[in-house]
Amino acid sequence: MNRRTILSIVILIACAGVVGFFVMNDRPITLDPALESYTRHIIAIGDKKIPVFMADTPQKKAQGLGNFTGIPREDGMLFTFSKPEAIDIWMKDMLFPIDVLWFDENAKLVHIVERMRPDSFPQRFFSEVPALFVLEVNAGFIKKSKIKMGDAFQFIE
Repeated sequence: MNRRTILSIVILIACAGVVGFFVMNDRPITLDPALESYTRHIIAIGDKKIPVFMADTPQKKAQGLGNFTGIPREDGMLFTFSKPEAIDIWMKDMLFPIDVLWFDENAKLVHIVERMRPDSFPQRFFSEVPALFVLEVNAGFIKKSKIKMGDAFQFIE
């Protein structure tokens, strides 16, 4: 084979690798069957609609997203509490990185931690501002959706 043919093959393989990387990173995540028992709602932050699994029992709050292989890319898990308090989050039994958002009693965003990694356990992350809601989403979601401090959410479904 001549040099030009070899170079063409190398470029073709490199292009296929780049395309494969982006296709694999944007693949839909299969819904874990255990999540089917969770109540679903849709919340909106600005014009961004987010389907959420509700962590609304002590057991669901304790488990969070731990031991799940993932959630659909645009979905989240919303934790609700009975009164505003300093709520801490850890990555116990987590299998994928997440972004975490804390909201006050007016559903206003008061604290954000991006790209929490599973290997950060047992470190705890919390908001110094009392929160009534915590939203966990796939890592990178905040940056992609341009959500910022002070934004508020509302239930739309």
